[in-house]
Amino acid sequence: MKIAIYPSNHGFGHATRMAALASSFMGFGAEVFVCTDRPKFLFENLEGGVAKYRHCQIDVGVVHKENLVSDLKRTKEAILELFTRREELVAHEVEFLRDERIDLVVADAPYFIIEACGYAHVPVFGVSNFDWYFIYSELFRDDAEMKPILNTIYGLYRRMDGSFRLKTGSCDNSLPGFRNPEDVGLIVRQRRAKEDLRKKYSISQDVDILLIMFGGEGKMDVPLDVICEAWQGVVLSPFEACDAVNHVCIPKDEDFSELIRISRLVVCKPGYSSFAEVLSMGKPMLYLPRRNYPEEPCLIRGLDDYPAAQLIDSIPVDLDSWQEIFANIADDCVPMCVANEALAGMILSRYFKKLYPSDKIVSICDLGSNNFNYLLYNHTKKIKLHKQWLTTGLARGFADGMLAEISIDNAKNNLEVLFEVDSQIESEKHLIATGISRKAENACEILSWIESRWAYKTKIITAKKEAQYGWKAIEESISNNHKYLVLDIGGTSTELSWLNKAGRQQSVSLDFGLVSLIEAHNNDEDTLDIVTNAVDSLKLKDIDNIVLIGLTAMLFHKEMHSMRNEIDPKYLYDIEDLLLTKEYLKVPVLLTDLVEDEEIRSHFSMFYVARILKALMFKFEIHTFSFNDDGINYGFARSIK
Repeated sequence: MKIAIYPSNHGFGHATRMAALASSFMGFGAEVFVCTDRPKFLFENLEGGVAKYRHCQIDVGVVHKENLVSDLKRTKEAILELFTRREELVAHEVEFLRDERIDLVVADAPYFIIEACGYAHVPVFGVSNFDWYFIYSELFRDDAEMKPILNTIYGLYRRMDGSFRLKTGSCDNSLPGFRNPEDVGLIVRQRRAKEDLRKKYSISQDVDILLIMFGGEGKMDVPLDVICEAWQGVVLSPFEACDAVNHVCIPKDEDFSELIRISRLVVCKPGYSSFAEVLSMGKPMLYLPRRNYPEEPCLIRGLDDYPAAQLIDSIPVDLDSWQEIFANIADDCVPMCVANEALAGMILSRYFKKLYPSDKIVSICDLGSNNFNYLLYNHTKKIKLHKQWLTTGLARGFADGMLAEISIDNAKNNLEVLFEVDSQIESEKHLIATGISRKAENACEILSWIESRWAYKTKIITAKKEAQYGWKAIEESISNNHKYLVLDIGGTSTELSWLNKAGRQQSVSLDFGLVSLIEAHNNDEDTLDIVTNAVDSLKLKDIDNIVLIGLTAMLFHKEMHSMRNEIDPKYLYDIEDLLLTKEYLKVPVLLTDLVEDEEIRSHFSMFYVARILKALMFKFEIHTFSFNDDGINYGFARSIK
């Protein structure tokens, strides 16, 4: 699934909250393009993956003078210039949407992209706390020349397929162009901290930090030297013209989310993302309002229930006033809940409802020993809508018939984002558990959590049923299926299925998988003997092709460095391809006694896939094999009545 997100080219606020939404979409497995002229660093180091950055300018926002005063003359000139390029801008975006086969667009809240989506037949949803019709109507209410422009903007907004209002920071009338917007909670960018910023700036843990930040629009004239003298600690700001010994100038591309987290107090202008990040961390805040900006009252109203926020109506210039302000800083507040995944799920839910208004949609999950596979399936039309997989490491540390508590907790943490997004999608929800869940006495711990919190029907299935679903997943893609062997390599078991001469499906489960083979290696056991002994004991014959299925097929296909980017179930690979890959994978295996590092673990897993495939191909004296990345959750989906 491909999603394009268009933040407004105004400040940093639209960009950072859309970075948060991009992160949630990526956690669900979507491929995300961020289309904007805002700096690329705002979209880096996100949780969930890497968004594809595409530089483009599709709106202009508001131009500011010093101290964040709206510059109406330059704003009007920028808008009129933009409209002279309307046809060119729209045509360019239509080409992009079609070339990349974008499925869905989210706008916050440029308006020309809505027109482009109409031409490209791509659903578009709006997300914001205000629209530009609201802002420009206030700024240019006495300017008759701007009326046609405003009417065009309003009309474009009304064409959207759905819309969402960011409740914190909005007013009842701040989204006049959005048709019946649905309220959503706080949207906050969450990035992976790259480094310890206290250590980076040589600030000890017992020193209080004052963070001054004003986003990406305009400049603020503040008495920085006086503020530094009044603050008993370190002052961080992006302003260079300050010689105070306790002032540290920070680059504009610094991780401000992490800076807020380590700060005692934040001084900022009203801005949705600045407020949202502060509120989500429960930090005290001083804010300096802008003049002549319609969004301001809406943002400030959003602080009514946040006692740690204090308005500074006019900027003091004397030491005594700042010392008094700092002496009365509020305590930390209870952090406000974040709704990133809820919003992503709501958008996807409305999107699928628009495409398939009456169809039965099913969410099917396969909880294996090491990985988790998700499938969103249209049962009515028998089509796959979306797939995603995640590593859980559930079987790691398994001992004495029990899953390790830390592995259960890690699995829950890894699945949280996907389940949160999925919970908003109207679907029938099923989870089948395999491998280690059949062996673990305490598998109910994670299954009960999935049932109670995420409303899934869960079931531990037998090895035989797992093999049946594996065969069901790929039977429509193979011919002469009485000669095929379907190979499903999991974490702690490996399932083989085939058809006998009477056309009945048969199966066998081998008591090893990729996780258990790595554990055997770590325990100095001979993994080659484990594999070859199991394969040699097989009684079946007359096999002329092996089909490796599921997530293991997808991962091993990538390891083979194939020129074929996508798996074609009909394409046959030669044994020489397999042997070359096995030799490539073999080198670190020979050099590693204990597998602990994640990259090495993945390398070992793929080596064992090659070893299993080779053993089977030698046994049956066959020279070709194929891939099919459909797994047992698809077989289960096809089995639902």
